[in-house]
Amino acid sequence: MAYNVSQLTTFFTNANAGTGPTSAQTLTLQAIANQNAAGSLTNDQALSQTVDLASDSTVAVSVGAYQFFTGVAPSEAGLAYLNAAYVGTGAQASLNGENRFIAQSVSLALSSAKTSFASNYGALSIGDATAAAYNVIIGNSAAAAAGINVANAVAYLSSTASVNYYTAFIQANVPGIAAADLSLAVKAAIVGEILFAATSYNNGAGIGSYAAAETNLVKDLADDGHLVANNSAGINLLTAYGQSNGGGQTFALTTGIDTLVGTSGDDTFTGTDTTVTGLDTIDGGAGNNTLKLGDVGGANLNLGLLTVKNIQNLQLTSTTGLLAGSVDVSSWSGLATATFALQNAAAAQTIKAGTSTSVTVSNTANQNLTVNGGGGAVTITNGTGGNVTIGNAGANAFSSATVSGGLGVVINDNSGASGGVGSTLTNVSISGNTGAATVTGKGVATVSYGSTNQNLTITNTTTAHALTLNVSKVTGGVIQDANAGSVTVNTSGSSASTVALSAATATAVTVNASTTTTLVANNLSAIKTLALTGASAVTADVSALGGTLTSVDATGNTKGVNVTIDATNTAFAGGAGNDTVTISAAPTKAIAGGTGADTLVLNVAAGTFSNPSLNSNITGFETLGLGTAATGSYNATGFTGLSIANNVAGNVTFTGVAAGAGLTISAAPGATTTVTLADASGTSDAFTLNTTNAANLNAGTLTVQGVETVTVNAANTDPTGNAHTHTLTLIDAAATKLVVTGSAAVSLTSDAGNTALKVVDASANTGGLSYSSTFTGAGASITGSATAANSLIGAGTSDTIIGGAKADTIQTAAGLSTLTGGAGSDTFVLAANANGNTYATITDFTKTAGSVAGDVINANALFAAGNTAAAYTFVAADKVALANTAAFADYLNAATASTVPGSGAGNNGTSVEKWFVYNGDTYIVVDNSSATTFQNGVDQVVKLSGTIDLTGGTFSVGHVFSI
Repeated sequence: MAYNVSQLTTFFTNANAGTGPTSAQTLTLQAIANQNAAGSLTNDQALSQTVDLASDSTVAVSVGAYQFFTGVAPSEAGLAYLNAAYVGTGAQASLNGENRFIAQSVSLALSSAKTSFASNYGALSIGDATAAAYNVIIGNSAAAAAGINVANAVAYLSSTASVNYYTAFIQANVPGIAAADLSLAVKAAIVGEILFAATSYNNGAGIGSYAAAETNLVKDLADDGHLVANNSAGINLLTAYGQSNGGGQTFALTTGIDTLVGTSGDDTFTGTDTTVTGLDTIDGGAGNNTLKLGDVGGANLNLGLLTVKNIQNLQLTSTTGLLAGSVDVSSWSGLATATFALQNAAAAQTIKAGTSTSVTVSNTANQNLTVNGGGGAVTITNGTGGNVTIGNAGANAFSSATVSGGLGVVINDNSGASGGVGSTLTNVSISGNTGAATVTGKGVATVSYGSTNQNLTITNTTTAHALTLNVSKVTGGVIQDANAGSVTVNTSGSSASTVALSAATATAVTVNASTTTTLVANNLSAIKTLALTGASAVTADVSALGGTLTSVDATGNTKGVNVTIDATNTAFAGGAGNDTVTISAAPTKAIAGGTGADTLVLNVAAGTFSNPSLNSNITGFETLGLGTAATGSYNATGFTGLSIANNVAGNVTFTGVAAGAGLTISAAPGATTTVTLADASGTSDAFTLNTTNAANLNAGTLTVQGVETVTVNAANTDPTGNAHTHTLTLIDAAATKLVVTGSAAVSLTSDAGNTALKVVDASANTGGLSYSSTFTGAGASITGSATAANSLIGAGTSDTIIGGAKADTIQTAAGLSTLTGGAGSDTFVLAANANGNTYATITDFTKTAGSVAGDVINANALFAAGNTAAAYTFVAADKVALANTAAFADYLNAATASTVPGSGAGNNGTSVEKWFVYNGDTYIVVDNSSATTFQNGVDQVVKLSGTIDLTGGTFSVGHVFSI
C-alpha cells in the first residue's frame, strides 16, 4: 500500500529529530505521496525522498560533523537539541545546507574538538589536510568508482579561490577570531564542504562511508523517532550504522503466517508485537540483512515464535521490556549485532547471545540487566538503580565492554575453555555506576572509569601485565589490580579526579594528567618509579613509599605537581610547571625543581633541618615553604619567595630573607610568623604579604623586622564571587607605610609598637578594609578601599581617615582628627575631646536627598555619661547666630548657655544640642553641663566642613545624628 501524506509527514518529523515540515515542505510531501500512489515511486523511493528532504540540511549536519570532529554522532536527545538551531528562529535557520555544514564544522574545530583536530590536521598544509579529510569522509576508492577525479576535487576545494571564500565566511560568522586560529578554521570549513558534498551527491543519494552511515541512521530515526543504537554518551556512527545498503529491499511481517525470503542485497525486515506470530519464517538470504522489531501494541515481543536465518543484525525496541524478562538469540547463526532498546521493564532483564554476536542494550528502567554470551563489543546503558552483569553464565567472546549507568557492575571474560576465564576481553569502559564494579579477564589491558566514586576491582591473573587506566571525573573509591606490573593512569574531563590506586605488584606507575588529578597511594608497596606527565596539575603523597620508591620524574608535566616524598630514599626531577615538593628530613637524594617557579616545603622542625642552602642535593627551587610540623627558625638564603599553606606546629621565623622576597599565606598558620631580612639596614626596605584563599582566612600575626613599607595583597579566589575576609595582625616597629591591595576584604590590626606607621593606604583594595591600631600617639593617614565598604578606627591624636564609595564606618580617637567618608551613607563614630578647640572634622557630611540616605554621626561618646538618651530634632531656634565680630569662643559659650542638664555628668539630666556656622563651616555643640558657658572636658563640639543647614536634623535615642 502506498504511503499517504500523513504517514510521510510522520516519517519526515521523525527524521528531522522531532520538528515537522514547513508549509513548502508539506507540499513536497504531498507530491511524493501522489507519485507513490500513482506507482511512479516505490515505497522505498518515497521513503528515501522524504528522509532526504527532512535530514540533509538538518540532522545529517550534526551527525556528520560530530562524527568527524568528536568520533561520535549525537544521541536522540542531542539531535533534537542541535536541530533547534536549524529551524524556526534557531541560530542557523537562515543558512542553507552547505553553509550549515561549514558553520557546524568550524564551531566544533574552534571549541570542544580543537585539541584533537589541531593535533591531526593543524600541521598539514591546506592541500594535504583536504586530501586526508576527503579520503576519510568519502573514500578515494568510492569516489573513483563513481567516476569522480579525486585529485581535481581536492585541488578545487583547496584552491586559492575556495580558501578566500571560506576565510570570508569565517570572518563574517566568527567575529574576532584569533589570527592563529584562522588556518585551522579554514581546514574545518573544507571538512564541512566535503561532508555536504558527500551527503548531497547524486540528488541526495550520497556517496562514501559517512553518507551511507548517515542514511542508515536517519532511516532508523524515521520509522519511529528513536534510534536502536541510541547512547547518551554519543553514537559511533560508522560502527552502529556503517553497513552498506547494497541494493536490498524492505519486507514487513503481517498478522498472518509469513514466509519472508530476502534478496541478494542488504535487506531489512520489520515487525511488531502484533505481526510477530507463530510459524513466521524469515530467511534473509545473501547480503548484510537487518531485522527490526518493535512493540507498538503494548505487548511483549515473543521472539520464540520466529524461525530466523541469515539475519546479521537484530534491532529490537520494546516499551515494556522483554517477554518474561529474557531473550535468547544464541541459536541465530550468523547474527553479528543485536541491539535492544528497552523501556519500562518491570523486572530484571536477561539477554543471551552467541559468541559471534556483538550486543548493545539500552535499559532505561532501574532493573538488573544480565548479558550472557556474545562476542566482539558489548555496550550497555542501564538505569542507575539496577545492577549490570556481563558474563554471569555461559561462554562469551567479548573483546570490549562498555557500561554506562547501573548500580553495581560485574564484567567477566568467559572466553576460556568451557566458559572459564579467558583473555579475549582487552578493553573495558565503565561510567556513572553508583555501586562497586568488578572486571575479570586474563587479557584486560585498558579500563576506562568515569563519573563515579565507587570501588573498581580488576582481576587479571596474568603476572606483571601492563594496565592502562583512563579516568574521568572519579571522585572516590579504590581502583585495584593485584597483579599489574605497570600502571598508566590517563586522566581527563571537565573536573578533577582522585585516583586511589591499589597495585601491590606494580613497579612503575605513570600519571598522565589532562585534568587536575590527585593520586592516592592506597597500596603501591612494590613501586620503584613514578612518572608524572601531562598538562594538568597532579598531587601525590608518596612519602610512605620511600623504602621502595627510588624516583619521582615530573619532567613530562607542564602544569606543575605537588608531591610529598621521603627525600632520604626518593629522588625528584621537576618539569616546566610550578612544582611543589614536601620533605621531612635533610635529603640524601637529588631534589631538582626544574624550570618552573618551584616550592620546597620543609615539613620538619627547624631543630632537625632548617637550612636548605647548605644541602647540595637541593637545586632549582625558588620558594621556601613550611609544612605542618614546622616550628622554629628557618634560613631562607637563596630563595626568592616564602610560603605557608597550612597550620604549623609552632611560631616560625624566616631568616636571611632576600630583598623583594614576599610571603604567601594560603591557610591559617595558627601561630606567629616572623620575617627577618638578610639586610634591613636601609631606610626604604619593602616586604609583601600575599594572602590567598577561597574562604575566610586568619593569617595570624606577622612580625616583620626593620622594614619601612609593608604591602598586604589579599586575593579572594572563590570562583562564586562570594565575599571573604582575611584577618591579620601586623608587628613592625620600623614600618612607616602600610599598603593593602587585592580582592578580599581585609581585617587588619596594627600593633601598639608600630609607632612609626604614618600611612595606611587601601585605596586599591576592592574587598574593603577593617583597620584598627592600639598606638595612641601622633596621628596617621588612613585610607580605605575606594570601591568597597570600610571600617576604619583611628587611635592617634590627629588622624586623617578617608573612606570610599560605599557605606563606611569611620571611628576617631580623641584629638584633632579629620574624617572623609566619600560616597555612600557613612557612619562617623566620634570620641569625646578635652576642650573646645579640639574636635573631629567631617569634611564631606551629606544630608539625605530623596530616597538616598545621607551620612550619620554616632555622637554617643559626646554626651555625658548617665544623661538621659532623649531623642531631639533641631528647630530653627537651635541655631546660634551672633554678630560678625563674635569669636569662636563666643559661639561655644552661646551654644552652652542652657542650664537644663543640672550639675553635669551622672545627674540623669538631659543634654542640650545646638549648632552654628563660623567662618563658612558648621559646628554641632553638645551642652552636658549646667554652666552657662562652654566647659572644657564636659561639653563637646564637632565640625562639619562647609555651610550646612541642620534644621530638622535628628538625634536619636542612642545619640545618632542624621538629617
